[in-house]
Amino acid sequence: MKVYTPTGLRDKIKLWALRAIFECDGVYDLVIRNDDVRELFRIPCDLEKKDAPKVSKMLKDELRRLEELNEAAKIGSNANLSANLELVKNTLGLSQTERDLLEFFAASKSIGVLKELMRDIKVDTFELSFFISKVLGARLNLVKSALKANSALLSCKIIKLDKNRYRPDFDDLI
Repeated sequence: MKVYTPTGLRDKIKLWALRAIFECDGVYDLVIRNDDVRELFRIPCDLEKKDAPKVSKMLKDELRRLEELNEAAKIGSNANLSANLELVKNTLGLSQTERDLLEFFAASKSIGVLKELMRDIKVDTFELSFFISKVLGARLNLVKSALKANSALLSCKIIKLDKNRYRPDFDDLI
């Protein structure tokens, strides 16, 4: 099975996925047991729980490589998506963090492998800002500000954040 990721977004999707996996300590539950995530990282399908340390090392090496690319600003994005996000950002007066959140939320709702991974992650609503700041590599105070009810991102109702549920699926939060 071939995992689809839009042109230009593959490394960014992988970076977000790896950050989420390690934040949740989910190498076994989120990688070895998930066909699409295994395919994304080219991990053999015949692995068991005892193989988690070997897979973890391989994924940490890939995370290090992607973090280096990200630091050097060499992780791209899809040109059409970036252009549309910039239009939305400028039209609604979003901050860069709000724009990045919108990109992440759109990707986690529409790109199969990321959607499945985020669906399997259980994040307390109280930990949501912390989790997202880790996944995006953004400053926590900026993410908290962007997720406030009166922020430009949430005020425009493009994203509906349901903080009334204690341990919802990530997919139910947005």
